[in-house]
Amino acid sequence: VSKVGGDVWLIQARIQYGQKNIVAPIPVVVKWAGDTPVIIVDNVGVPGGGSYSARVLIYEKTYAGTWTGGDHGGLLNGIITVEKE
Repeated sequence: VSKVGGDVWLIQARIQYGQKNIVAPIPVVVKWAGDTPVIIVDNVGVPGGGSYSARVLIYEKTYAGTWTGGDHGGLLNGIITVEKE
């Protein structure tokens, strides 16, 4: 993750869908609810996919949120890890 400027950050996101497994740079906006960061994605195009929107909050080493993409969407949650080089 790297800061672009202001509230905009660039996340190198690993995206798995079916047999596809890619890493794509996804620009996001980060706003704060007190001490909790909320990632905002609004109609961002993904290479090889459609456009997606999401709201994801981060707490300690976990995340949870919702996402939409065209006629589908869902919930997401998980644990944040750092990949070893």
